[in-house]
Amino acid sequence: MFDMINEAILGPASRVVSAYNAARVQIFQNASQLNAAWQQTFVDGKVRRGELARPLDILTYVNSYFSHDEALALSQRSIGLYTMTLNASTVELNSFALRALSHLTAIFDIDLYEDFIDAWSTHIITKSLVGGMIEERAKVTRCFRAANVEFDHEDEWKRTLAVGPALLQILEMVPWYDFVTDTAVNKRFARSNSISLKKC
Repeated sequence: MFDMINEAILGPASRVVSAYNAARVQIFQNASQLNAAWQQTFVDGKVRRGELARPLDILTYVNSYFSHDEALALSQRSIGLYTMTLNASTVELNSFALRALSHLTAIFDIDLYEDFIDAWSTHIITKSLVGGMIEERAKVTRCFRAANVEFDHEDEWKRTLAVGPALLQILEMVPWYDFVTDTAVNKRFARSNSISLKKC
């Protein structure tokens, strides 16, 4: 099993996301559509696991999926086990996080703040959906508009989820600068967060 911190509250996945276990197939005709979908997951605040959760190497996708009048079919089926929630007002930062925050200065140094964000990210996740995902990718001709979403050996895979679940979707998060008490540093941090998120 795994260790759970005292502040965490586990809840049922079904109350948070209805029909989350349903398979979802998306067809991307070109790299621009795929990139737009990736960016939209962050704009909507629905950061998920799988292909749309990581920064895209567009050239790789162009070469692998979008050449010769072909498209990318992406099938994702998430299986939510539970939600995990932390009360942001009771979160106590460990000594490493406190030390990293203490190095941020009131005078804005973009390199200093970017180093923090590279190491610690921009937010602390306070609510998430945990479980597993079955994902399939296929190269298809552009005239093909549907896909057969059937998965083999699913029951055996599902039995492993309880001992090895993954973060599926971030449902709520709090920016790091909410944990900064110095007003000047807080403002600089909010600015660096904004700059960092615009780069996505």
